[in-house]
Amino acid sequence: MAANLTLKYSKARRPCVTILPAMKLERNADANPSQLNVPPVVLTIAGFDPSGGAGVAADIKTFTAFGCFATAAITSLTFQNTTDVFGAAHQPAEVVRNQVLPIVEDFTVAGMKTGMLPTREVIREVARLLRETALHEIAPVVDPVVRSSSGYDLIDDAALAALQAELLPLARVVTPNIPEAERLTKLTITDEAGMHRAGLCCKTRNASIIRSLCYPTTPLRFTHEASFRSLQVAPL
Repeated sequence: MAANLTLKYSKARRPCVTILPAMKLERNADANPSQLNVPPVVLTIAGFDPSGGAGVAADIKTFTAFGCFATAAITSLTFQNTTDVFGAAHQPAEVVRNQVLPIVEDFTVAGMKTGMLPTREVIREVARLLRETALHEIAPVVDPVVRSSSGYDLIDDAALAALQAELLPLARVVTPNIPEAERLTKLTITDEAGMHRAGLCCKTRNASIIRSLCYPTTPLRFTHEASFRSLQVAPL
């Protein structure tokens, strides 16, 4: 059982992150001295993959590669390597919330991505955080991690229903792969036409792009314009 946590938060959020010594800051000579060029803060809420190939570890590497300052909250500790998933220890919704709140209080978060949200309670809590905190100012990238590439189901049907009802409507971008899209839509995807049908089924009122629908061996990008009139599939 997780320990009870008591957290205290400051009343005002800092407008930017404290820069690590390794990060180079450039100051505009003509600008106000208080105006610094700082990297945007990006938050990932996802599971931890000890092999480093997915989840929080991969998100942090990606954010950093694009010049962002990465922050993270862990939803599940998975037991896996590069070939298989052997199990997971999921975090309670309260623990996820208590990881996110100090980040939101301390930083101005410019972007957010969700990954593995393993239970209905965690999904509802993330949706609540998006509605009730400063995160409501951003629309997240939602990666609906429902099934591993090795075929391991990562969330149950109750969690899947909560994902579709509460989180996908808040998303700006949704990024299912083919096995995930098939579980979300209950469609069988075998060709490009099937990808288009699944993309239309996955679209939400806010999502302007659905991408990363891919064959197991050949990644494809599925772009769905905001008007939902122009559909395009192209290699990554």
